[in-house]
Amino acid sequence: MLDRAKALLDAGRTAEALAITGPLADRDDASHRALALHSTALKGLGRRQEALNFDALAVIRSEYRAGQRHLACDRLPRSNCSIGDTALRRVRGAQTAIAGLT
Repeated sequence: MLDRAKALLDAGRTAEALAITGPLADRDDASHRALALHSTALKGLGRRQEALNFDALAVIRSEYRAGQRHLACDRLPRSNCSIGDTALRRVRGAQTAIAGLT
């Protein structure tokens, strides 16, 4: 679906691309690509503020996922893993930011 949306954007058929990206970007598990393509479609239709919100959400979710990948370190003794605290702060910060956008 996202490849189709990208092709539509490339062909200048922005409204049609938006119809595809909208439902995908609104999902709780939306991929970075879905959010980015949706933002691009919104910008193409002059809806810049909405696009910025989706850009911000893409960055926040990326931070959240990066932090989640490292949370396993929190289960190890502190001497074995120093990234645990940082990852936990990233996840909590992203959770707070996501809650503020939704």
